[in-house]
Amino acid sequence: MLTIHGQVFYFLFSCLCGIIMGFIYDLFRVKRLLFKTKKIYILIDDLFYWMIMGSFLLLGHHHVLKGQLRFFMLLGLILGTILYMMTLSKLIIRFFYFLTNLIRKPFDWILKTFPKKHNPST
Repeated sequence: MLTIHGQVFYFLFSCLCGIIMGFIYDLFRVKRLLFKTKKIYILIDDLFYWMIMGSFLLLGHHHVLKGQLRFFMLLGLILGTILYMMTLSKLIIRFFYFLTNLIRKPFDWILKTFPKKHNPST
């Protein structure tokens, strides 16, 4: 039987898992902003995301809670994700978008500076 302190701990753990889920989803979102992605690849990305998150949640909660699933844990996941999306998500997306563009600019410059050679046989 879980004590009140234990339930609060598991609720906060679930909130943290929701925040982590939101952060990882933002990484997928940044990838979509940087690279034009067809709808089929977005679907595959989403399936891949949910497979990873489902495994993460099941293993994490099984390890921490010894297999017990509670309704307040689902509420914690939802609350953590919503709080993350409403507060940090835009900042994180801007930061990673800025960082990847900063890294990508020298490569773009190199590609523009040294154009591809055309094969004369074709």
